[in-house]
Amino acid sequence: MSLDIGELPGGFSLSLAADFSLDHDEIQKGQQAATGYLETLKGEERNSAQEALETLTLVFSTGACEGVDFPWHQVRAHHGQAALSMLKEDGAPSKLETLRCQLDPHHKFRQDPARFTPKKIQRFKSTLQKVLKESHELGYLPRDEWDRVKSPNKAAAPSGERIVSHGEFRALLVACGADDNAESLRDRLVFYLLYHGGLMLAELIAVNVDDLHFDHKRQQVTVKTGKAKNQKSRRVALPNEALISLEDWLELRGNDPGPLLNPIQKGQRIDVRRMTGADVRAACEKRAKEIGVLNFTPDELRKSPAAQIEEAKAANRARRRARKVELEAEEHPLYDEGQNGDTHRSMATVCFPVWELSIKS
Repeated sequence: MSLDIGELPGGFSLSLAADFSLDHDEIQKGQQAATGYLETLKGEERNSAQEALETLTLVFSTGACEGVDFPWHQVRAHHGQAALSMLKEDGAPSKLETLRCQLDPHHKFRQDPARFTPKKIQRFKSTLQKVLKESHELGYLPRDEWDRVKSPNKAAAPSGERIVSHGEFRALLVACGADDNAESLRDRLVFYLLYHGGLMLAELIAVNVDDLHFDHKRQQVTVKTGKAKNQKSRRVALPNEALISLEDWLELRGNDPGPLLNPIQKGQRIDVRRMTGADVRAACEKRAKEIGVLNFTPDELRKSPAAQIEEAKAANRARRRARKVELEAEEHPLYDEGQNGDTHRSMATVCFPVWELSIKS
């Protein structure tokens, strides 16, 4: 039984931000790939791979799936990169034990080392890659996705306007959290201001420290985006962890007047001058390559939340129309659409990663 994490930060519903579909047929495809790989192993090697898959299933699904029963072919490069970053964290073994106890009241907490060993991390990585390779060879994982799994730092340019999924956005935050330095803190804040704040690139780089007004009670920050005296300030609603990132950045940068976002020089030295649009675009490209996703522009990141909502609405309308046609063909009364007008019964879904949301150390 998986944990109930409710609404995600920034007002995203679990169904909208879901990464994995747990439809029965999808689970069977993933199970076929995992068991196909395990059957090539024997003895201790097979036991180690089985243990690695069980750990990865727990991380990916937060307990919604067990063992090898997971849609492995739906895993993308950024999911794998984020999972490995999380498993490298201090206290990761204890966090997983805590999660097991939350899922199963009869599970006895096992005291594990503070960190997974490099050998074990490598086992997680190689096992995941081999199962995804099996998924590709079975025809379940597209070739371009398998290529990105093999070489996550070779992100290609998108063919059209790019929509950054909520899962990709969270993987970007995990990538920034892997390095505790000035550039990572700044990039994390940049992504929050673009994705959740909806600031245009020109607005983003024009923000000064003096333009910020914190409202901790409402978990919002008001940003003055215009320079004219009679121009109203723009209210930007950010999730709580975005405000924490802002405070962390200001603690490192200092509250001296001037531009909020600054270039980072060698040695992680903050150069208190204004970032350029090229600096922000370079940060987006760098992090996209790190997590193995298609490149995206700051403007595409800003527009992505609204685009995902519109896509979800369009998909719901299409499902309602298909359901209506199906019922009419069967000469059944129309299905009661209910208050939200959605006739489609949504399948179980999983939103990843939910490390900070669901695991209490």
